[in-house]
Amino acid sequence: MAQAEKTIRLQKIIARSGIASRRKAEELIQHGLVTVNGETVMTLGTKVDPAV
Repeated sequence: MAQAEKTIRLQKIIARSGIASRRKAEELIQHGLVTVNGETVMTLGTKVDPAV
C-alpha cells in the first residue's frame, strides 16, 4: 500500500479518538493548539499516518 493511502486528515483522527468533533478539531488546529511529534500543526488538511 502506498504511503498516501495510509494517511488520514489530522482533524479526522482527532474526531475519531473522541477528543473533539471534526469541526472543533479544525478550530484547534487553526489556533495552533495541536502538535504532532512535537511540532505545531496549523494547516487544515494535514495528513498523518495513524499507525505511527
